[in-house]
Amino acid sequence: MVTIKRINVGSAAKVGAVISLVLAALFGLFIFGFQALFVGAFAGFASSSTGTSFSASGGDLFSGVSLVFLCVFYIVYVVMSAVGGAISGLLVAFAYNLTSGWIGGLEVELEDSGDEYDQKLKRRTRNDSIYE
Repeated sequence: MVTIKRINVGSAAKVGAVISLVLAALFGLFIFGFQALFVGAFAGFASSSTGTSFSASGGDLFSGVSLVFLCVFYIVYVVMSAVGGAISGLLVAFAYNLTSGWIGGLEVELEDSGDEYDQKLKRRTRNDSIYE
């Protein structure tokens, strides 16, 4: 068993930011697609209920402005999610470091991969007097 004593707060913030950014980008596209679909349907419904064309009722303007705002909102949503993920990762790593100092860290069982690089590293550290 290996015990994780500390988590680098900066590293946790970067990981949290990237995970949140990717999830927000994926789910945001899904939400953006549905909103764009409903904006187009609403604009079509508004023009058909008045019996006028798009240009006379302002339906084209409404659709265009709505889609621009949806694009801006999507970009802001993704950026703010990344910032929130970074802050969350930072706070969780800080809380973990405090808690692990009081009660000990997480115990993790790791499997030896038998990789050639790992074997060389083990031999070098065994023969190196700094690590003794």
